[in-house]
Amino acid sequence: MDKDERRLSDALILGTALAAGALALAVNIPAVQEIFASRSRKKLAGLPDYPAYQKGQRVLMVSPHPDDETLATGAQISQAVRNGAEVYIAWMTNGDGFVLDSLIAERTDKPKGDLELGRTRMKEGQKAGATLGVGSEHQRFLGFPDGSLKKVWEAGLQDGDKVVESSATHATAVPYEGTLHPQQPYTANNFRQDITELLDDIKPDFVLLPAIHDMHPDHHATNLFWTQVLRERGELKKARYWLIHGGLEWPLPKGLLPHFPLLVSPRGKKMAWQQFEVQQEDQLNKLQAVFAHETQVDMLLNFMLSFCRANELVALED
Repeated sequence: MDKDERRLSDALILGTALAAGALALAVNIPAVQEIFASRSRKKLAGLPDYPAYQKGQRVLMVSPHPDDETLATGAQISQAVRNGAEVYIAWMTNGDGFVLDSLIAERTDKPKGDLELGRTRMKEGQKAGATLGVGSEHQRFLGFPDGSLKKVWEAGLQDGDKVVESSATHATAVPYEGTLHPQQPYTANNFRQDITELLDDIKPDFVLLPAIHDMHPDHHATNLFWTQVLRERGELKKARYWLIHGGLEWPLPKGLLPHFPLLVSPRGKKMAWQQFEVQQEDQLNKLQAVFAHETQVDMLLNFMLSFCRANELVALED
């Protein structure tokens, strides 16, 4: 690439970034929001309604990190519990892979380390789950490495028993008490065995999974592992899909707008979505659960509040 081509490329990248920034600012102006909301509801009008879970049904929410359970399906979980359904939450990681999070969580420029963050976020997940109505007896933590689930998947393609080191904690086995199998090595086979154990134990009618289109590598890998096991068991029809990292600046507008609809994300446009109508009581429970994730709220408040909307989106196929 010569100098002129490089300048043109840099100009295009800068122009795209500026345009995205301008859109993000404009869409948060109240008058623009009203226009945007009206058009958004029209876009969603053709989507089928997703029914609430009912008494007698067993629901398993698969959450890559503590906070995903709340952002993606908090209102569904809350209403399912109110309706008498049995709801379980299984966290794949303890969310220990964000160094900046450690600095904020421990309020010091010399944090003790990511394991301390993992223990903190585990407690936050437990609190959020309880806020949504899911007690400790229905909560499961696997303790696999945050930020390295894709490495576990890729290592397993060559050797299912190859041990992977966490890029954040440098642990090679589950370092947390209170997890499904403490001190279990980080291997693809162990991860699949944990999934099988959860399915055998809980016997869910519905399994709520991150969509394959989610930008986050941990979400992507979680989908790959779970759909593989469900497919092998002939249970893939139990899967329901959600999406959090759906594209640049999504969701818009940012912030707490409880009457505004959550729109289909750029990365989810090809998925056949249904929309779950959020009741006020469940919306309040979801909002309270968001604030249970204190370490994340400190950094990502507007992003997290952007999921406290009038609906949640669910897809029956990925």
